Amino acid sequence: MDIKQDNPIDLFKKLRIRFFLWIKRLLGLIRPPIIIPYRGYGSISAIYLQGQVLENRPDFIANANDKRWKNFLHMLSRYMSTSIPDQKVTIEFQGEHTEVITDELGFFQQK
Repeated sequence: MDIKQDNPIDLFKKLRIRFFLWIKRLLGLIRPPIIIPYRGYGSISAIYLQGQVLENRPDFIANANDKRWKNFLHMLSRYMSTSIPDQKVTIEFQGEHTEVITDELGFFQQK
């Protein structure tokens, strides 16, 4: 019988995310979540979509005409953002709705 065990580093990362999320909720510092979609693909009958749900932070989205220092601040903002685990994400494709749940690191995928 093959039992998959979590890598200790992954386990620590998951616990850290849960802890910071709990502290932010306790202190009332949690911001509304934002969905960061990653590149997907589809056909007439199917879609493959993936992304991540993160805590929204100011200056999260960079613009094409931003200077390097501002892009650096945007990158830090994304890095410092907290992943939102166990979040429902509703995907609509050709009038059909599908719900997926984010994993421990805030990622979701729909096949």
